[in-house]
Amino acid sequence: MDFTGQVALVIGGASGMGLAAARILAARGADVVIADRNEEVLQRAVEACAEQGLAIVGYRLDACSTVERAALFADIEARHGGLNILFNTLGSHGPAGLDTDVATYDKTFELNVKVHYFCVIEALPLLRRRAPQASVALMSSAGGLRYAGRSPLYAISKSAVVMMAQALARDLGPEGIRVNALCPGAVDTPFAGSEGDAAARAAGMAAWAARVPLRRVAHVDEIARAVAYLASDDGSYLTGLALPIDGGALLV
Repeated sequence: MDFTGQVALVIGGASGMGLAAARILAARGADVVIADRNEEVLQRAVEACAEQGLAIVGYRLDACSTVERAALFADIEARHGGLNILFNTLGSHGPAGLDTDVATYDKTFELNVKVHYFCVIEALPLLRRRAPQASVALMSSAGGLRYAGRSPLYAISKSAVVMMAQALARDLGPEGIRVNALCPGAVDTPFAGSEGDAAARAAGMAAWAARVPLRRVAHVDEIARAVAYLASDDGSYLTGLALPIDGGALLV
């Protein structure tokens, strides 16, 4: 998978699956921009990548801000002229149970659905300049394919991302822009452990692994390699997919 001369943007790229994807794309020759709201974590990620010989550019972004998104895409246009790969990793766990308030509902859908949609729409002028070598990867979840309990809003919002990928794939396909959704199961990331302490996190990961046919949770690189594959020439005839990367969890 050679991405030399291509430009990639990873939103939410300062840690976890986003950073893993940024590293793989950069190692294969892409000019990579990672955008993230946490400036301190972003700077550490850029410095760590530089130590590995990966020239990745960091951009501080509140992806919920229309103004900040516009500034980011304007900067990419000025520096690179176009965009080949857009990977959006943003998301929210969503509240547990059925009882929630309107503000929590709105925030869950803003992070899991709204931001994904508008990032694609606002990036379209840049993607069109690189078509047919242009692709989008949206972050859904195995929970968007089958409800696994805990948070109905999470499952509903992630299923909306699956339909978003299908709808955009159909409408943008004639322009040579491919759109796919990733549907990971449990992944060993900071996001997966953001609720509770380290011991609770480890127990949760172990419990999940025991239910998965492969008997383990995913490593971030396994998700990142799927991003690279879908964006590569090897994946050039793949669009509208909802790709489970779950160790067979959906089979159980």
